[in-house]
Amino acid sequence: MSEIIDSLQACLLFSGVDRGYLTSIEPRLKTIQLETGDRVYKAGGQVPGLFVIVKGAVRLNLAFLEAYNPFVTIVKAGKFFGDHYIFDDKPSLAEATCVEPTTLTLLNTE
Repeated sequence: MSEIIDSLQACLLFSGVDRGYLTSIEPRLKTIQLETGDRVYKAGGQVPGLFVIVKGAVRLNLAFLEAYNPFVTIVKAGKFFGDHYIFDDKPSLAEATCVEPTTLTLLNTE
């Protein structure tokens, strides 16, 4: 069994999706290992796709609102982020930074 497919099916977004279909898109999936403080993407940059957190946690904040408490949320294992940018090429308004060692699955939009 594929760990990457298992991680997707553990996420609510993909929990009802047929395993065969997920296996067919596996070539578009990438596993990323990051450390505490590593940036997944920065505000103003392009978001490469949808991220599913396999292990760890990511802080999302609005970097351009630094003086106004930019904290948005912390996304934990089994959840996803980056979905706002799947159908939109606009730069990200948020910054995503790991708050602990984190493993992500990236579904690339290309």
